[in-house]
Amino acid sequence: MSLLAPIGLVALIGLPLILLLHMRHFTPYERHVPTLRFWREAEPTRTENTRFRRPPLTALLVLQLLAAGLLGLALARPALSGAWSGISQQASMRHLVVILDGSTSMSATDTPEGLSRFDVAKTSALDHLAGLHEGDIATLMVLGTQVTTLQANNRAELNGLIGQLRSLEPPGGIAGLNAALKLVSDLDLPNVREEILVLSDGAVSADPAIVETLNAAIAFEQVGQPDTGNIAITDATFRPSVDNPARSDVYVQVANFGDERVSTTLLAVADGAEAFRRDLALDPNSSTDIVINTLPAGATEVIVEVRSNDPFFADNQARLPLQQSSDFSLRILLVSDTPARLQQALSSLPGATIEMVNGAEYRRGAIPAGPFDLIVYEGEGPEAGAVPDVPMVLIDPPRDSVIPMGGMITTPGVERIRANDPVLKDVDLTGLTFFEMPAHQLDGSAVEIVGSVGGPLIYRADVPGRNQQMIVLAFDLQQSNLTRRIAFPILIANIVNELTPSPLPSTVRLGDAVTYTPHTLAESVQITDPRGVTVELAVASAPAVDVAVDLSREVTFTATGFPGAYQLTELNGAERAIAAASFVVNAGHPQESDLRAEPDLPEILALASASHDSGTQRALNDLWPALAALALVALLAEWLWPLLPRRRSMTRTGSPI
Repeated sequence: MSLLAPIGLVALIGLPLILLLHMRHFTPYERHVPTLRFWREAEPTRTENTRFRRPPLTALLVLQLLAAGLLGLALARPALSGAWSGISQQASMRHLVVILDGSTSMSATDTPEGLSRFDVAKTSALDHLAGLHEGDIATLMVLGTQVTTLQANNRAELNGLIGQLRSLEPPGGIAGLNAALKLVSDLDLPNVREEILVLSDGAVSADPAIVETLNAAIAFEQVGQPDTGNIAITDATFRPSVDNPARSDVYVQVANFGDERVSTTLLAVADGAEAFRRDLALDPNSSTDIVINTLPAGATEVIVEVRSNDPFFADNQARLPLQQSSDFSLRILLVSDTPARLQQALSSLPGATIEMVNGAEYRRGAIPAGPFDLIVYEGEGPEAGAVPDVPMVLIDPPRDSVIPMGGMITTPGVERIRANDPVLKDVDLTGLTFFEMPAHQLDGSAVEIVGSVGGPLIYRADVPGRNQQMIVLAFDLQQSNLTRRIAFPILIANIVNELTPSPLPSTVRLGDAVTYTPHTLAESVQITDPRGVTVELAVASAPAVDVAVDLSREVTFTATGFPGAYQLTELNGAERAIAAASFVVNAGHPQESDLRAEPDLPEILALASASHDSGTQRALNDLWPALAALALVALLAEWLWPLLPRRRSMTRTGSPI
């Protein structure tokens, strides 16, 4: 026998209380006597000696004890095996796992009630949780950028869980159903009947291999229309124009997630004024890329919108702050007489601000005011004794720079590669060609990354006489085919990431983590999302050793599933703000903007099933209805007993009140 609610045994305290009342309180019976004359002469029994008596063994006492005992046992919910199924109610201990999809697509309003998909799914989850009994266990998993898990093991915790669910807002982001199903397999409890309920719009995927490992069947409830079409801005980025660095070019991708051809209009508003308008015709299940190069110079923000009446408006618009706060941007000084290719590669870096000067301007000191996080020299270099205290990239430096050089390499080519070097991550060097170049002489601090016969092509080293790192490309970019390869912007991004702290981007894709390096005095970072929820991240104080960038101070924020503007504030040790900025998360995403359900999802989820043995072992029969009925019979008998006619003829010494 198992007790599903052992706390109910507390009610058995009524048994000694009933006995105590019978020992303390008595009512004398009426007796007919001829006279009271001789009773007055009798010595009365002292009251203090009769305060407690032995409880009389009467039918009323037995009935009252029986009723109290049966009620106490019923509250404890004893459960037995199936052999008692004829006199009991089958109610095994249940563990209900509710997987609630809270991804961005659940904000669509294509339900019959006119509510969002998430609100309809949340109502269904509340109904299922309300049907649990004392002793049952509930686990709620909310899918979004992260899987949030809440659990209740008793009635009080279940009531708290239901209260939290009623006020829950969708976390947004990309639903990780597979991650939730893996967690479910770890929550399998012994001697408990597992039940899994998935509430989703079906716009998620499930791995059959994971589903088959579950020891419980999955009930799937789909919300929203399974074939709803949608128009969305799935990508929006910007970079400074090559022709005019003061102006930004915006790159937008518009997708039609539907089975019909759609006509719409794309509109761009820069600082409150319309800067672009174009009519679009989108084929079914297709996307198109648009370049907006008509923004005014100096614009600080652009809002791009596609006109559509679909049930998910949030992804019809994208907001792009074109300028990040100077305290949080990556400021790069580019010194070059032919900067076009380098400028384009550097401008594509998130949060980067590029200032450019030619060689003559740099030599006479006509450079923009700093500070800079990185200086990139092409065909130029600092003179000995005038090295700036900033990480540097030197490309084809002249012989009079700080780099010692020897003879010439007439036919350079890729002969040696340093495996797994971060500078070469995702960089394909196959087929690269180079022109004649000087042979650089490496000191003890230098590490060759790519080498040729006669000398290095790419290496990292300390600036001579300074504890300051630099990365050198010894060849002439203009005489190489590297700039015409996809490897070039990747190589430049890898170099910059190694030498500089991670900047705070102005825009973040839905669900992507934000990683950046706070200022030196910052000890914590507070990030407030568009709903007003604030998260505080601690900043490590221990410096890294022997690396160019202190990666130990990087902070990462992952809760970017809710679209809108996020406010970031850096705090010092006294909890005072030392810097503030913002970044924007747009709702459009190729996965979440496709509101149509995966047609194979129900079949995949049906692969999960409980084993036969576990099902029979976990089937229990609850005895509380039978015990409660017997207690009611006992109470009824206790009430009727004094009314029976034969009671007056019975010989008793007394009866309880």
